[in-house]
Amino acid sequence: MSLSFKTKTVVFTIVGITFGVQCDRMCAEETQAQVTTTRRIEKARPQQELPPPAPQPHPLVPAMQLA
Repeated sequence: MSLSFKTKTVVFTIVGITFGVQCDRMCAEETQAQVTTTRRIEKARPQQELPPPAPQPHPLVPAMQLA
């Protein structure tokens, strides 16, 4: 094996690993954004479907005054 072949192999390996790591990071960021968006939508839907809560009397107002 010549020195140039070993050098090319090492350089190719480093470039390949670096490219793979960058691709993994990009895919992870896209997946995280999709998961975050999905969770936000899922959390917002039940709140929108629920009717507004009934008004509660103030705790200091006696119940007899409300009747």
